[in-house]
Amino acid sequence: MDNPDESDLLTDLKDKFRTLGVACVLGFGGYGLSIFWYTPFRLASDLPSFTPDYGEAMVMNDIALGLAAVTIGLLYLKYSGKGREYIDVEIPTKRRTIFIIGGTLSLLTALYAINSLKSHLNVDASQHTASQAVAAGSVDPQYVLLMIPLSFLLIGPAEEFIFRNLVQKRLYESFTKASSVIIASVIFSAIHIPAYATGTTAGLLTSLATVFTLSLFLGGFYAITEDLIVVAVMHGAYNSVIFGRWYLAISGSPLPF
Repeated sequence: MDNPDESDLLTDLKDKFRTLGVACVLGFGGYGLSIFWYTPFRLASDLPSFTPDYGEAMVMNDIALGLAAVTIGLLYLKYSGKGREYIDVEIPTKRRTIFIIGGTLSLLTALYAINSLKSHLNVDASQHTASQAVAAGSVDPQYVLLMIPLSFLLIGPAEEFIFRNLVQKRLYESFTKASSVIIASVIFSAIHIPAYATGTTAGLLTSLATVFTLSLFLGGFYAITEDLIVVAVMHGAYNSVIFGRWYLAISGSPLPF
């Protein structure tokens, strides 16, 4: 006769592996769908009359990301039998506004601390492919400026919906909230490997460690507030600061607002 404790443990492990598998499919599937949705833009780029530069490609990639988020969300809701109420979007309140402001400041403070530590330890990190293109002068400053509103309208909402509202929330079904935040952050970091595979292995790992740390903040705030808008705005504000710095670096002019 099987030991009941061993049977319960085996069932628990199966549930965890199943949940982890679904979470990975959601995360990597969302990334794969962004590549799928970018295909029409890539085909259009082969036309003689349309030769987009890197800035235009950045915008097209963000549109593809937004379409991918909608697609993976609809597929998951349909096949999991969950309704629209599964999407954690609520009307902003004073408390949530405070979380957004505090969370954004926390992200920026964490980034500053990480960069200071890397500088102190003389550790070089890999540059994001977009950052390299900006540094090389391959991007029109106006497109970098356009990335600021797109951070709030597409990038932040799309990535947070996929990795927080879908991946992290799915992990809640078999893991603790703390464990779910960590696992979701690992998946989120893994998705960014192609973007940071521009240097040495050590540099790549350093960059991924930064992404992982910042993802922990986003995941933690989502776990506390259970509100997609909070982390989407945090993510958008964080990216906007980065894009704003890029704009100032390559244009040499102040932001027009």
